Amino acid sequence: MTSEEILLEKAEIFMDNLVPDIGEPDGAETFNDSLISAIIPYYEAVDRLAILYKVLSLVKDELEQHEQNCQKENPSECQVHEYWIKCVFFVEQEIRQLIPDYDSTLLRPTVNVSLARNNLVQLAKYPESAKVYQDALNKLGKDTYDRNLLDDLRLCLELLLKEVLGNSKRLESQKDALGEYLKRNDCSKEISNMVWQLLDYYAKYQNDKVKHADKYRNEEVELLINLSSSFIAFILLR
Repeated sequence: MTSEEILLEKAEIFMDNLVPDIGEPDGAETFNDSLISAIIPYYEAVDRLAILYKVLSLVKDELEQHEQNCQKENPSECQVHEYWIKCVFFVEQEIRQLIPDYDSTLLRPTVNVSLARNNLVQLAKYPESAKVYQDALNKLGKDTYDRNLLDDLRLCLELLLKEVLGNSKRLESQKDALGEYLKRNDCSKEISNMVWQLLDYYAKYQNDKVKHADKYRNEEVELLINLSSSFIAFILLR
């Protein structure tokens, strides 16, 4: 059993053992207290984040399932809806507290830090990809880790596309599947073609300049960070 599987199982056990205090005024706060207790034994931020991402995904599933069956015309009048909304808020708060304050240590002033933070929260349903993205961002202020940072960004994108598109293809082999996915999600042909062209060049650059040669230039790294973050945000919005 891998460490990732152990952490995801911990999140599932937490949700299985949860007894929602839906009718209590402080029910969601009790959920938050239990959640904090559940992640305390794990010292590494990335381990805690893996648990939180999975819990957030499961909580959102509960909320979505309730919304499909809720009898209230106005969701704000429903105690169940209010409970799960508050739970989502508390989990997202815990995630944000664990995301490092990149502004204070960042040596790359042109990197879009706000986009990176938002991606970390939005990647909740894809904890494997989220962990790799977190690893990449942890290397932002360390120039000596640029090669590993770029490798992490490519792997994050590849893992995300595999899960979203439901296949096991490498990044450079996703053209048809990605095109069909974007078409189903009402993406214009022009944008779809542009996204793939950029992804194709991105994959070729990673293979030719990073993975097999270490021929990337320092001034190109920030562009690749922002480009990777933009790809991730765009895919998550579909």
